[in-house]
Amino acid sequence: MAEQADVSTGMVSTFKNGSKAITTDSLEKILAALPDEAFEFWVSQLLHCRKLQNFTEHPPALDQFVEQLDSDATSALLNALARKIRKEGLKKQAETVTPL
Repeated sequence: MAEQADVSTGMVSTFKNGSKAITTDSLEKILAALPDEAFEFWVSQLLHCRKLQNFTEHPPALDQFVEQLDSDATSALLNALARKIRKEGLKKQAETVTPL
Protein backbone atom coordinates (compact mmCIF):
# COMPACT_ATOMS: atom_id res chain seq x y z
CA MET A 1 0.00 0.00 0.00
CA ALA A 2 2.84 2.40 0.77
CA GLU A 3 4.14 2.03 -2.77
CA GLN A 4 0.69 2.65 -4.27
CA ALA A 5 0.21 5.70 -2.06
CA ASP A 6 3.73 7.01 -2.72
CA VAL A 7 4.45 7.30 1.02
CA SER A 8 6.84 5.51 3.35
CA THR A 9 5.88 2.28 5.08
CA GLY A 10 6.36 4.17 8.34
CA MET A 11 3.69 6.66 7.28
CA VAL A 12 1.24 3.82 6.57
CA SER A 13 2.06 2.37 9.99
CA THR A 14 1.47 5.78 11.59
CA PHE A 15 -1.91 5.98 9.87
CA LYS A 16 -2.93 2.46 10.88
CA ASN A 17 -1.82 2.85 14.50
CA GLY A 18 -2.78 6.48 14.99
CA SER A 19 0.51 6.85 16.83
CA LYS A 20 1.15 10.47 15.77
CA ALA A 21 -0.27 13.20 13.57
CA ILE A 22 -0.29 12.62 9.84
CA THR A 23 -0.22 15.34 7.21
CA THR A 24 -3.30 15.96 5.10
CA ASP A 25 -1.25 15.25 1.98
CA SER A 26 -0.14 11.84 3.26
CA LEU A 27 -3.64 11.03 4.46
CA GLU A 28 -5.09 11.80 1.02
CA LYS A 29 -2.50 9.57 -0.65
CA ILE A 30 -3.14 6.68 1.72
CA LEU A 31 -6.92 6.94 1.42
CA ALA A 32 -6.68 7.06 -2.37
CA ALA A 33 -4.64 3.84 -2.30
CA LEU A 34 -7.13 1.94 -0.12
CA PRO A 35 -9.26 -0.69 -1.82
CA ASP A 36 -12.92 0.39 -2.02
CA GLU A 37 -14.02 -1.97 0.76
CA ALA A 38 -11.36 -0.64 3.15
CA PHE A 39 -12.17 2.97 2.23
CA GLU A 40 -15.88 2.37 2.86
CA PHE A 41 -15.01 0.86 6.26
CA TRP A 42 -12.86 3.91 7.10
CA VAL A 43 -15.69 6.27 6.14
CA SER A 44 -18.16 4.29 8.26
CA GLN A 45 -15.79 4.56 11.23
CA LEU A 46 -15.36 8.28 10.61
CA LEU A 47 -19.13 8.77 10.55
CA HIS A 48 -19.46 6.79 13.78
CA CYS A 49 -16.66 8.65 15.59
CA ARG A 50 -18.03 12.04 14.49
CA LYS A 51 -21.55 10.94 15.49
CA LEU A 52 -22.75 11.38 11.93
CA GLN A 53 -24.13 7.85 11.46
CA ASN A 54 -27.66 9.28 11.21
CA PHE A 55 -26.52 11.31 8.23
CA THR A 56 -27.49 8.58 5.79
CA GLU A 57 -30.94 8.20 7.36
CA HIS A 58 -31.77 11.89 7.78
CA PRO A 59 -29.31 13.86 5.69
CA PRO A 60 -28.99 17.55 6.51
CA ALA A 61 -28.63 20.10 3.77
CA LEU A 62 -25.26 19.66 2.09
CA ASP A 63 -24.08 23.09 3.22
CA GLN A 64 -24.88 22.25 6.85
CA PHE A 65 -23.08 18.94 6.60
CA VAL A 66 -19.94 20.50 5.14
CA GLU A 67 -19.90 23.21 7.82
CA GLN A 68 -19.82 20.50 10.52
CA LEU A 69 -16.70 18.82 9.14
CA ASP A 70 -13.29 19.34 10.71
CA SER A 71 -10.20 19.52 8.49
CA ASP A 72 -9.61 15.75 8.53
CA ALA A 73 -13.21 14.98 7.61
CA THR A 74 -13.13 17.67 4.92
CA SER A 75 -10.00 16.08 3.49
CA ALA A 76 -11.65 12.66 3.48
CA LEU A 77 -14.74 14.05 1.75
CA LEU A 78 -12.68 15.81 -0.91
CA ASN A 79 -10.66 12.66 -1.49
CA ALA A 80 -13.82 10.58 -1.88
CA LEU A 81 -15.21 13.09 -4.36
CA ALA A 82 -11.95 13.13 -6.31
CA ARG A 83 -11.95 9.33 -6.51
CA LYS A 84 -15.53 9.34 -7.77
CA ILE A 85 -14.76 11.96 -10.41
CA ARG A 86 -11.64 10.06 -11.52
CA LYS A 87 -13.58 6.79 -11.79
CA GLU A 88 -16.34 8.44 -13.81
CA GLY A 89 -13.78 10.10 -16.07
CA LEU A 90 -11.93 6.83 -16.66
CA LYS A 91 -15.21 5.06 -17.33
CA LYS A 92 -16.20 7.67 -19.92
CA GLN A 93 -12.75 7.45 -21.54
CA ALA A 94 -13.02 3.68 -21.78
CA GLU A 95 -16.47 3.98 -23.35
CA THR A 96 -15.27 6.46 -26.00
CA VAL A 97 -12.08 4.64 -26.98
CA THR A 98 -12.59 2.69 -30.19
CA PRO A 99 -10.39 -0.28 -30.99
CA LEU A 100 -8.11 -0.01 -34.02
